Amino acid sequence: MIVNATDGTINDTLSNLFSKRQLGLIATASSDPQSVENRFTHDISLSSYSVFQKPGTGGLKENIADQGIMTASPLGEAGWKLLNAAAALDTALPTPAPSEVAEGEAFFEPLPIPTEIALYIGFFHTRSDARIRIRYHLETELWNPYSRNLRFPRDASDNRFPNRALYVEFVNMPNFRVEELPGGTEPPVAPIIEGNMDMMFSGAQSLIEDSIHSWVEIQPDTDRGRNLPPGMLGGEIYRALEPNPNSQAQGLARSVVDYTASPNLLWSENQSQRPPPEATIRLTFTPSDTGNPEIIIREWNVGDPKAGRIIARYQNLPFFKDEFDQNDKYVLEKGFETGPNPFSRATSNTYLRDDYNLAFHVRLASDENEPGALKHIFSTLDLRDRTIDYSENFVTAEEQTISMSDLIDSVSWNPVLAQQLDSDIFSDLDLFATDRTNEHGENLNPIIAFDIPTRNAASLSVFKALPFRERKAFSLGSPWGGSINDLFDDYYFGTDPTLPNQAKNHRIVDLTKDSESATTPLLADRLSSALLAGGFNINSTSARAWSAIFGLLLRYQNGGELEVTHAFFRTPLYAAAEGKAIPLPFVTGGEDGSAPLPPADQQYNLGSRRLSSDQLRALGEVTAAAIRDREEPFLSVADFINSGILQQAIDLAHDQSAIDSNGFTGVTAAEDPINPSGALKYSHAYLTQNDIISRIGHMLTHRSDTFTIRVSASSTNPLNGQTLGEATLEATVQRFPDKMDGSDPKTPTSANEITDNRTFRLVNLKWIEGSPGI
Repeated sequence: MIVNATDGTINDTLSNLFSKRQLGLIATASSDPQSVENRFTHDISLSSYSVFQKPGTGGLKENIADQGIMTASPLGEAGWKLLNAAAALDTALPTPAPSEVAEGEAFFEPLPIPTEIALYIGFFHTRSDARIRIRYHLETELWNPYSRNLRFPRDASDNRFPNRALYVEFVNMPNFRVEELPGGTEPPVAPIIEGNMDMMFSGAQSLIEDSIHSWVEIQPDTDRGRNLPPGMLGGEIYRALEPNPNSQAQGLARSVVDYTASPNLLWSENQSQRPPPEATIRLTFTPSDTGNPEIIIREWNVGDPKAGRIIARYQNLPFFKDEFDQNDKYVLEKGFETGPNPFSRATSNTYLRDDYNLAFHVRLASDENEPGALKHIFSTLDLRDRTIDYSENFVTAEEQTISMSDLIDSVSWNPVLAQQLDSDIFSDLDLFATDRTNEHGENLNPIIAFDIPTRNAASLSVFKALPFRERKAFSLGSPWGGSINDLFDDYYFGTDPTLPNQAKNHRIVDLTKDSESATTPLLADRLSSALLAGGFNINSTSARAWSAIFGLLLRYQNGGELEVTHAFFRTPLYAAAEGKAIPLPFVTGGEDGSAPLPPADQQYNLGSRRLSSDQLRALGEVTAAAIRDREEPFLSVADFINSGILQQAIDLAHDQSAIDSNGFTGVTAAEDPINPSGALKYSHAYLTQNDIISRIGHMLTHRSDTFTIRVSASSTNPLNGQTLGEATLEATVQRFPDKMDGSDPKTPTSANEITDNRTFRLVNLKWIEGSPGI
């Protein structure tokens, strides 16, 4: 059953890839794709057909589009949640109910990721009530890594603050000591105040606040309608400052001790305990006795904020370093009523944010000073896993062990003057940056890391956005995926038109129908009478065949303006959505791949990688050579993916090929002296194995099931040896899922898959044209 290409343009393309007399081809080009995602399916594939068979046992794969099968698979309920995350393009992702999953298990809880947090604090004395207190502001920067909007429950408990979305608290904060130094009066008259910043007191009632904390308000993600919930746009960086200085410039106030219970600690003139104006006040801060500092970010929970679900947690933060002070302490001295920023003020309301004298800060590694520093965040770490422990080590995608502290950058780990910190952080040069505070930016420059299905999902690769507890990001399809990549061997995406967000799988051929019924959705119980159209054997040693597979996407119409060929999209579902294709910063423009890369901050945007025909050919040659050099074949698709052979081929191709020596970028040192190698590693402009598997993973098989057999014969004159005639007969033999003994095709066949009892049939027999008959 071979369908030859008849379109002249397609035939011209095929002739440049490999000989049609060696490999049969099938053209399935469609001028009217069924859905927007189908623009990214290929136009040309090998005319081979494969049985949906599991390696090893020889049983048939299961349809993971079935809810029961999916929830029983390693994807679990999380996979079903992701697949049905939204039924329409303009529907935001709701924040789901809390869940606890074990190590290695999948979860889907779309939440923002905090990228930078700063706490500004001021210690001061107020003469109006003789108290020592603090005021503070919290500034936080949040990133929505998803291609869809996020929304939070609207707080209906207080109409003054309907947009409260998060709750941030600082735990295990430093001990403090406030004392008057000798010299102002002999001896000092002010009592020494000691305590811990975890135990502050709020208001005249002296209510205990067991941590420094604040809620975070996020504005609604749209202005359509009233009473909308707070939300973040897809890929948005949102910065919030609490309390909002426009409405409360003084910040939140706390007393450092319970003056109701201990009035003798008041620095009061009436009690002769107020230092003279010229006195020097020393503030000493030492680490907490209860552990290293932590920052905990929760979803806002009405009634009990500390019961909200934890979104992120930074643990074991070293606010003090040995090289700063050998005694592991921080000392600040100020004039009581003298100097540019005196310790004592007339009233609390006169102490403003510009007067603060202490600050703490944490942020993810910035690319401001080191381009590419974020590569681990987009490969090794999955920040959706909530907890970042500064004291831990982790293994990178390159199998190197590094410290988590290398990914947590800061202007200073030590307490510093708040004015200095305020001028150095939340830099516009960071990758995660916004020029707005407490509002959505007008010129949004989104950073999309994870694709979320909008509708018409039709491949296992859609689940690469799914996180697995304590696993690296993008595990599905990457060399570090391990057992997660078994999904390609054990399941297929069969689709069911009665379920939401499922497109027709055009690769499934229903053998009970005519050949045109490949578009008919197939349920799990029909797999015993179906084949995979275009199945490709991962053990192929044909460089031309691999090049053809890598270049399956022939054309893509970018926003109706630019036609692009051979493009690999990190976020294809987002790029395919209406109106989302236009801003794609394509990495290369010309057929020769010579266009320069965009700036570094745009390489983590919506980008894609496009390869020229020469680059595709080089990649195919390196891949085929690596497979030929193996001593044994791959016995499963998971083994093939986990070996990292495609990533190795990508790396070798751009290092050894004269076609492009700069990492598939077309950028030279003269064009980009800061980053002569071109694409930042694991950015959207950097081609990865996962990008390739996302496109062709559903076609890969560990064996061939379609075979072409040729028999040639000739007749000669026995008297003079002259050839009287010759002919060549070609037979196409196809393996089918049904068994010769009539048993259930879905039943596993044998432990080693050698004797699987499946049938082979002769499906085509023809004389090769041009051979004279006998």
